[in-house]
Amino acid sequence: MITSIYFDIDGTLIDIKAAQNKACSFLYQYGHFDDVTDEQSFTQRWDRLTVYHYDFYTRKEIPYAEQRRRRITDLYATYKQSLAGADPLTVYGTYLAKFEDSWHIYDDVLPCLKSLASAGYRLGIITNGDKAQQHAALNQREQYQAQLDQQEMALEHIR
Repeated sequence: MITSIYFDIDGTLIDIKAAQNKACSFLYQYGHFDDVTDEQSFTQRWDRLTVYHYDFYTRKEIPYAEQRRRRITDLYATYKQSLAGADPLTVYGTYLAKFEDSWHIYDDVLPCLKSLASAGYRLGIITNGDKAQQHAALNQREQYQAQLDQQEMALEHIR
């Protein structure tokens, strides 16, 4: 008998792609990449760099912060843009702030969770993302947090 249901966060509960696109658009403008490429190509390159470097993290070859640093360094190098002495993690921080500010849950998430909880299921989260960031994502929206508090959802971290 099924007693627990686990959800992934990114793309299941939270519209992560919309947040990434908003943050990427911000980074495009922030880094003045409009001088060297169009925004669509820039976003596609960012997405490829994300997958490429995140894979090193999931294989436990580099720490989470290092994949972030590498993404920015490679992005700027791709377009022969200078970081002008800026720390890549600081630049990533500007992207991250916009990304996190753009998080929102899908419209059907709360009704779904409420329905499952009222049917007696224990609810949980399973993720391969950075644990601190995933907790931040879950705590981002008050209405979502209220639902989580009621259910005491477990956060299972897999890598």
